[in-house]
Amino acid sequence: MCRKTIIMNEKGQEFFQYSEGIPIVRLKNSLDNYRNGEMAHHWHSEFQFGLMLTGELEYCLFRDPVSKVSQVIRPGDGFFINSRVLHGCRQMVPGTEIFTFGIPSSFFAALNFGSIYQKMVLPVLHSPVFGFFLSAGNKKDESMLKLFREFKALTPGKGDYELHSLELICGIWRDLFRRLGCRTGLSSFGIAEMEQTERIQGMLNFIHQHYQEPITVDQIAGAGGVSRRECFRCFRMVINQSPVEYLNQYRLSVAAYLLANTDQGLAQICESCGFGNISYFARLFKKRYGTSPGQFRG
Repeated sequence: MCRKTIIMNEKGQEFFQYSEGIPIVRLKNSLDNYRNGEMAHHWHSEFQFGLMLTGELEYCLFRDPVSKVSQVIRPGDGFFINSRVLHGCRQMVPGTEIFTFGIPSSFFAALNFGSIYQKMVLPVLHSPVFGFFLSAGNKKDESMLKLFREFKALTPGKGDYELHSLELICGIWRDLFRRLGCRTGLSSFGIAEMEQTERIQGMLNFIHQHYQEPITVDQIAGAGGVSRRECFRCFRMVINQSPVEYLNQYRLSVAAYLLANTDQGLAQICESCGFGNISYFARLFKKRYGTSPGQFRG
């Protein structure tokens, strides 16, 4: 069975290829195709919307030291993830499938819609709301879920796909704007909240950039401009892990990608992912993925 991984750079950012015609990413994913039915934590600049098709999925969203959301979603449910928000998911039952579509933050600007980008996109981009979930059967969620279903039903490249897509995206964005309670112009949220967001993102970015090196907790804390103690508190509140646990998890996710997609030797992968001891690396890998690195590749 094919085992897919999230394709991302060293900062944990996922990149997409856009189809011709209109800059929207459409994806239908079966979690059975991912190792352990899990999509590793990652982020992207696109605004993401999702619609559950089959099964059950636990979705986790992270934004700042006081904001973490984890929820099980089922067929008919949906969600929104703001730009640059760290997220990940795992299936609760085999056969789970999900439909997602992503819109770049430059979408309306690229289409030359006058001041719409400043009035309608930037307030969402800078909103303190990092995402939310939509429940099938909930009356207040139905209008947006209906638009999600209509968008999924479109066939790219067929008939008036581009115009129909644009019509639905505008409707979805109108609902999103109202739901977030945005005002025209930049939304205002506390300086303290902005600083917290920058700190945790700075620490995560430091790990993503330097995971190949023998970095310390003090260095991670320094990247966020916080004390060692505050560093531990932030990681516990956001990721529910210590900084070292997150660092090792990130290194292991990169190692899993290299095992699945390259011919690099085990020792080379171990070293390139920042593990100084191959037996320690193998032990952590088996604990996380339930199999040895060699068996994972096979």
